[in-house]
Amino acid sequence: MEAILITCPNIRRVFAFDVAPENTRKFVKEMSNKFSLEIIPATRQKEAVVNSDIVITAGALVENRVIEVEWFKEGALACLVDFDVMWKPETLQIVDKYYVDDVAQYKYFKDKGFFRDVPGMPSELDMLINRKTKGRGTYKERIIFLNIGLALEDIAVAHKIYDKALKNDIGVILPL
Repeated sequence: MEAILITCPNIRRVFAFDVAPENTRKFVKEMSNKFSLEIIPATRQKEAVVNSDIVITAGALVENRVIEVEWFKEGALACLVDFDVMWKPETLQIVDKYYVDDVAQYKYFKDKGFFRDVPGMPSELDMLINRKTKGRGTYKERIIFLNIGLALEDIAVAHKIYDKALKNDIGVILPL
């Protein structure tokens, strides 16, 4: 949650869902105490997806293809931390643009049977950042980012540890 709020600070409302309702309740309570957001516990996956501009899926790597075409609205961005196991094939087919953090890892996992319904070859995130590939062309485009290689959570945690070390004047700066 913290990483997405750093990059999208104007988020005001979050829908949270877990197949275990107790996990949803815990998440809502913890995040409500930590951030000034309206966090709504969803009782079904559809509730968490249908009105969201940003959809993040992070389930177990077991096929549970539930996300329907009608749920993924125009202009939305989805970040799939769990490969593509929650997305119905027809939903993956309507996406306008795909990006990955590591094309080599994407190809490896595609050969293992994942991403079989993702059309074409996604662009790599560094190409987007360096403007060597096109980003969003219209506000209606549906975009998916397949997060398979880069440990974004590690980067977010490392940044917090670094800030805390600076604040407490501890640690050693290593030569690189």
